Amino acid sequence: MLRFQGDRYGEITDKGTQALMDSFSEYFNNPDGVFYDLGSGKGNLSIYMAMNTPLKKVCGIELHDERYGIAKEKNKVLDLKQLSFIHDDYSNCNISDATIVYSDNSDMPRDKFNKAYDDLPKGCLVISTRRFKVLENKKKYKRTEVIEKTYATHKQNWYIIKD
Repeated sequence: MLRFQGDRYGEITDKGTQALMDSFSEYFNNPDGVFYDLGSGKGNLSIYMAMNTPLKKVCGIELHDERYGIAKEKNKVLDLKQLSFIHDDYSNCNISDATIVYSDNSDMPRDKFNKAYDDLPKGCLVISTRRFKVLENKKKYKRTEVIEKTYATHKQNWYIIKD
């Protein structure tokens, strides 16, 4: 039986989000920064970023209808000007202005995530739940500290600076 891509769902907690922000403060404290959450779900991570960083643009991209709708409704109430949500497959979106990309890519097809990575600018911080690109030098990937999530509190994320 085939599973619907994205049927498994969880969130990074506020504590986990703060840990990421602390680990990469030079990126998250950038008033010219642009953050994308690929597979943004109900929007909690994107909303947290918009409310707690000086980033000029925060964008969540979500394919799932119901989760996208929830995120849009939350932002309608909050009216955060730097925050937006896109209802689409992230591989269809232009994210070439990103300075930070986050994705819980556990269930995402590697080829789509690889393409997204290829389209990112040099110097972009990419944070994901699994390594996604087969690179000649695998030492480019590093692990974060353990990041608290609602579905797995014992795992780090991977990160890479695109060169």
